[in-house]
Amino acid sequence: EKDINLAQVQDLKLLLETFGAVVHETRTPQDEAQGRTVTLDERPQLVAALPGPPPDLLISVHANSATPRRDPNHICGVETFWYWPQSQNLAEQLLSFLPAACDQNARRAERAAYRVALFPQFPSVLTERGFMVCPWELELLCDEEAMHKHSVGYLGAILNCLLPKPLPVRLLLDVLTRTEQDEIERTNLLELLRLLGSLLTPQTAPIVREIWTRMEHGVITLTGVLDLLRTVTTAITKLPRPLVRAVLLGLTSGEITADTIPDLMSRLMGQAEEKHQVEEQPTLEAPATLEGVEAKEQQKTTVAADQM
Repeated sequence: EKDINLAQVQDLKLLLETFGAVVHETRTPQDEAQGRTVTLDERPQLVAALPGPPPDLLISVHANSATPRRDPNHICGVETFWYWPQSQNLAEQLLSFLPAACDQNARRAERAAYRVALFPQFPSVLTERGFMVCPWELELLCDEEAMHKHSVGYLGAILNCLLPKPLPVRLLLDVLTRTEQDEIERTNLLELLRLLGSLLTPQTAPIVREIWTRMEHGVITLTGVLDLLRTVTTAITKLPRPLVRAVLLGLTSGEITADTIPDLMSRLMGQAEEKHQVEEQPTLEAPATLEGVEAKEQQKTTVAADQM
């Protein structure tokens, strides 16, 4: 188990560092090469002794076991454990992302007093990626490709805890995978995640999913998706939402192409701004003259006579 977990952590560490994270390990390949064993009691001490401010979070990586009485072919899946309330969200996000990354069973996210989960200063979670007693899941735990998928799952769970608005699991996994494959530039990643989060409301989420599906089918490029999301985000603040939705429905029905939407939205926003300026201009009355006053008085007298 320790070899599998160490390999998983090395892959995860490399991925997190490529996305700008600083990663500290409680057990390293150098420890293993020197035959040094880090006990369970030592691990919290190593975390507490890290230089500088406390870490933003702690994730403990494990593989699960079961008693001989359990059928090894029917016990499988991911489990996560947390203790303090601030760790619960991370544990639940990990229980969503890790199974989704490798098509596993999501068993439970449960409160438990494991030593590595007892830090009150920051979220700390223990993860069990699968059961080593299950033959097919042991094969998955040892597979390098599956390890990397789990690494992407860990990254997705961490990001969803940090984003102002969490994203659907499958969507975020797809975004991260495409970023790793250089289809999405890392410099645009946070903006893309923010835009997706702001537009995933009950009213606009179906349209966003349709846009993403069209990108997957090659109808829209990723650059086009980013430009489109920027335009829609701005338009929602300046145009009635039904109008924005109507334009996007035109995209999904094929009546409007994606490359024409930014120009169309810009023209609609320009017209709305002109209308707003006209409505705000005060109505200027002509200066009163003696003839005008007499005419108004005559009009009043006539009206009054007609009403008698």
